[in-house]
Amino acid sequence: MVKTQIRGIGISLFLAGIFVLVGYAMYVGFLSGEKMGAYTIQEFDGSTFSLVGFSVSKGTAKATHTVGPIAFSPEMNPVGVVLSIKQRGGGSSIGHQGVKYEFELLDQRGNRIWKKLGAQSDSDDDSSSKSTSIALGSFEVEQAGEYMLMCDLNDERSFKPIIINAQVVFRRNVARANKQVYLVSGVFALVGFVVMISTSEKKSV
Repeated sequence: MVKTQIRGIGISLFLAGIFVLVGYAMYVGFLSGEKMGAYTIQEFDGSTFSLVGFSVSKGTAKATHTVGPIAFSPEMNPVGVVLSIKQRGGGSSIGHQGVKYEFELLDQRGNRIWKKLGAQSDSDDDSSSKSTSIALGSFEVEQAGEYMLMCDLNDERSFKPIIINAQVVFRRNVARANKQVYLVSGVFALVGFVVMISTSEKKSV
């Protein structure tokens, strides 16, 4: 009975740690602050057909590599950035790197104040459409002024879904990530996991 109770405590610690860890990351990356605006950097107007990893499209694709000028000021700090992508067509089993992105924010003199690059891996999902949001972090503005966002978004896979819309969303006064929250919740989840494993019933051979 005592062993069962200890295991229950372990499960509770593990779930609480994971819940706080994921919930806090979602809050910092996507929910905190106030939305300033959304800027379309890529869109597709037309129809698509997907079959066994192939996506056939008919229509017009438009993309921009420059967004702005956008007015930022220190009163907006920190400014959070989210990349929102809508795709149509089944996921591909060939080339798992997915969408690659690179963003740079420049001031009026051309000085870089923020940069972010990375890739979003694609799953082998055969769904006809899906939406993905990627938290790109945040930056601080030292002087009020107009800024330009340089964008590079591409998908080099041979077989891929079609990006029908991609937007960069800015949020003002987002929460600053507290490392202690991640640390404590991670410790809770780890301790709970260890307790769960150590108190699990061993099967007899």
